[in-house]
Amino acid sequence: MIQRGEEINMGVGLEDARGTGVAPQVWIPGRTPSGVVPVVEKVALKETRGSKIASHGAEIIKSRAEGDHEFNLRVQSIGYLLKSLLGAVSSQAKNAPNGAVYDHTFSVLPNDPEHPSLTIGIAQSSGQDYKYSLGVVSNLSIEMTPDDLVKAVASFIASAEAEQSPPYVPAFSDDDVYFRHQDITIKMADDMSGLAAAAALKVKSMKIDIPNGGRADHNVSELNPGNVLATQLDPKVAFEVDYQNEDLHDSYTGGEYFALQITMERADITIGSNQHPKLVITFPKCSLSKWTPNRPIDDVVREQVEAMVHYDEDEAKPISVVLTNLLTGYEPAES
Repeated sequence: MIQRGEEINMGVGLEDARGTGVAPQVWIPGRTPSGVVPVVEKVALKETRGSKIASHGAEIIKSRAEGDHEFNLRVQSIGYLLKSLLGAVSSQAKNAPNGAVYDHTFSVLPNDPEHPSLTIGIAQSSGQDYKYSLGVVSNLSIEMTPDDLVKAVASFIASAEAEQSPPYVPAFSDDDVYFRHQDITIKMADDMSGLAAAAALKVKSMKIDIPNGGRADHNVSELNPGNVLATQLDPKVAFEVDYQNEDLHDSYTGGEYFALQITMERADITIGSNQHPKLVITFPKCSLSKWTPNRPIDDVVREQVEAMVHYDEDEAKPISVVLTNLLTGYEPAES
């Protein structure tokens, strides 16, 4: 049956038991249809048969699922992906009169490569629905430009594909609001203590990449991987600004460290008594790995920089993400 890409939706649910499929807890509208698909690896059958042909057949030896999902970053659904990406979350209700509003603090799961797993659901109104169990977010990219909403791309690795019956019925929450570029404040300071008083950077564009080393972990006797692991976090940030002083140049040439904070807040939407949907990403310790001036003859000079994110001994972490919304927590779905 012919179908339109717009009719393909993706949802995710946090698994209680790793690899045991659950129903989606949230549906994430895609800017493009989900790219999660089955992947099979074959070995060519090469033997001395005197046929002058490269192979006499092929045998599937590995099977899994992989793919990306591009979406507008939203204040509730992003939490399910962050928990799988980083590994840990702590949820705390705010004080009265904002008791219905929760802060969810996501952090790196220490000493454990088994991050919380997801079941990925693909709904196709004109075709077969599928579910992919033991899924892990292996990378999250976030892009910010002045001519678009905040865009994100999540990369997934999952163990197995299975047909879903009965078909999914996607539903979307009105409270899962998206962020716009005008909701963003970006600050840079020598250390964490200076962020509050730091002036906002006037950024032309910014991209954050947070890979966690996610990979399928196969054993002998397993066609589908028995585990999907996240082995090492390696965040990177790139941004461009108008050239105004020597600060970034000197930070690059001097090998200096700095703290970086990106705040997204929907000040036009009130939750609780006086709170707003918000996402705050903080990198306590960064250094510039690349500095490139852009010097056009007919326009203003700009600076393009790339930053590495390091582990900060004082803060005992490389990254902190705080999400403020109306969800009480990000708990696994019942199997």
